Amino acid sequence: MKPYLLALLIGLTVAGCDSRKTEIDAETREQKQALEADSKELDRQTREAKERADLDAKIEKVRIEAQQQSDKAQIEADKKKAEVEAEARKKELDIKRSAD
Repeated sequence: MKPYLLALLIGLTVAGCDSRKTEIDAETREQKQALEADSKELDRQTREAKERADLDAKIEKVRIEAQQQSDKAQIEADKKKAEVEAEARKKELDIKRSAD
């Protein structure tokens, strides 16, 4: 009868070890799944950040180009004003010369 008790004790010990190994495997699987979910979330956040950065860069480029066009228009207006003022001074000089 003692061999049966010994076999039963060994069987229970092995079953207990197998149960604990199964628990460890399940915990490891859960940790891997959680880490994979974290990785996917990080990828999603990175993709969104890149999209926002690209959009912000496009908006900034448009602002810069608009400012450039505004500055060019102001320069052209200043050039035209200088031409008109020079022409007015010439005519004024002509009028003074013809009056003398």
